[in-house]
Amino acid sequence: MFRDPGRFSTYLLASPTINPKVLADEPAFFEKVGRSHMVLRVLITVGGDEQPPGAKLPYPTIDDASNLAKRLRAGAPWLEVEFTTFSVKGTCRWPALADPKYSVRLAKGSLSVVEANPTASNKRLKLAARVGY
Repeated sequence: MFRDPGRFSTYLLASPTINPKVLADEPAFFEKVGRSHMVLRVLITVGGDEQPPGAKLPYPTIDDASNLAKRLRAGAPWLEVEFTTFSVKGTCRWPALADPKYSVRLAKGSLSVVEANPTASNKRLKLAARVGY
């Protein structure tokens, strides 16, 4: 995404491990998308148990992902950036979304991740995307 932001219009980052070396390309990314007025959509997801409280982790997934979302919003406010933490056991990678509590719908240019919790109102994230098969 940082090196060639125009390659895709939508990026899905599930449980990203954000290596500081990757972030070296972040300033150039903001320059490229700003100069070209690119409209990108970014969905960043993490699992709620990926970063235990007080744990000393080399890459604190939840904090890093949340901070990345904040920087993307601040550095390029026209980008559509969504960040969510799923309350599932373990990491929240896309195969985990096969859990009956979740459904992923990809149809006619939109991606919806729906958390179906019968005890609470459904939480819906909608991220418009171009789908080209």
